[in-house]
This record gives sequence, C-alpha cells and structure tokens, in this order.
Amino acid sequence: MPFLTRLIHALPRWKGLLVESLWILSWASSWLVPETLLSSTCSAESPSPHQVFQRDRSDSGMMHVEGIFDDEFDGRPALECSWVMEAQSSEWKVLEISPYGRRFSGSARMPAGGWYLLRFRHPQNPEHIVEIHPVGIVEILLVAGKSNSANHGEVSLVLSSDRVVAKADQHWQLAHDPQPGASGRGGSFMPPLGDASAQALGVPIGFVACGIGSASLREWLPQGNTFPETPTLLGRVRQLEDGRW
Repeated sequence: MPFLTRLIHALPRWKGLLVESLWILSWASSWLVPETLLSSTCSAESPSPHQVFQRDRSDSGMMHVEGIFDDEFDGRPALECSWVMEAQSSEWKVLEISPYGRRFSGSARMPAGGWYLLRFRHPQNPEHIVEIHPVGIVEILLVAGKSNSANHGEVSLVLSSDRVVAKADQHWQLAHDPQPGASGRGGSFMPPLGDASAQALGVPIGFVACGIGSASLREWLPQGNTFPETPTLLGRVRQLEDGRW
C-alpha cells in the first residue's frame, strides 16, 4: 500500500500542474491564432451541378457564386477559386466576395466553355477543397411559343452528348425530353438543336423552355400591350371596356 499512499498524496500537486499547463496552452493558442481566422470551411450553394451562366463576351463570362461559411467570424473573409477542364487547370485566384453574416456571394470571370470542375478553398485552410462539377459558361437559349415549342411532339428525343442542359424549377438538368418548364409531356426539337448548337459554337448550351400549348403569338407580347382580335385562349388575357384585349 505504500505506492497507493504516495499516489494519493501526490494528486493535489499533479492537479495543480495540469491546470497550470492547460492555462499556458490556452494563452499560447489565443496569442498565436488571430480571432478573425476562419478555422473551418465553407459550402457552395451556387453554382450547382449542371448549372450554366450566359457568356457576356465571345470568350468569357461571369460565374455567380453563393455559399455559407461553417462558422461566423469577425473581419473580411477570403476565398480562392480555380477550375479544371480536361488536361487544363487554372491557378488559384482570389475570389472577391461580399459577406453578410455567415453567408457570402461573389462573381468570377471564367473562359467560355465547359464542362468545368470548379474548386473553392479558404487560403488559411487550403487542404479543404469544395468541388462542383459540371458547370459552364455557355450560350443560353430562351424557347417560347405554342405547342411546337412546348413538348407536344409525338416522339420524345434524347441528347447525343452531355453538353446540353435545361432549366428546371430550382436546378439545371440534361435536356432530354420532355423539357422542364414547357406545358406538354411529349417530344421537342431541343435535344438535336442543342447538340448541333454546342458543336457549332464550341460551348455547352442551356435551354429555358416556357412554351404553352395552343397559345397565340399575341399572348407573348410585353405586359400592357393591347390587340383587337380575340386570342385562341382566354385564360391569360383580359378584355378591356373598349373591346380590346
């Protein structure tokens, strides 16, 4: 029992040394690590896979970025981004962002084309990389009109490549028929048009389809325009007191 007795008598002294050591470590870490350091990571909400952005120049366009940091912090945060396509990759560049709380938004100019693998990281935590794939700087085509633009074809078509996407409610997806956003559930001309356009222009293609079956061209006039003839359908127009629509 002598060893157990000595151990019991020594515990108070060890406890004091342990507390003192922990206090020293805590003080050192607070001195070495600034309070404004973003010690953790971020997650991106935009872009999402298959999301595309319209090029504003023949060779480039702006990609909008939104996300959230894991922790709230003081000071101005920073992010770096780069892209990879096939055998080419860009250098890491600072992404100018506007923070509001834990959330942030910003834009980065990228070369026209795709598909890209987009990468984000915080310069103080470079080992943690957020990757999003595929994304692109593309040509976006708006398709409106009546049944021949609205999935009312007899045969549903599919893409011959993966470089054509369509806008759905909250995301982008490959543009196989039927196209999201249009009224019908059948086929359209957009898959073969998208394949041919992507090959001709050298960039991916994004469709925004909003055609409505049996709609008249008059229904697609800007809001507030009037016309004298009765339209094909009355559900999306109203008649004025002077007889115009």
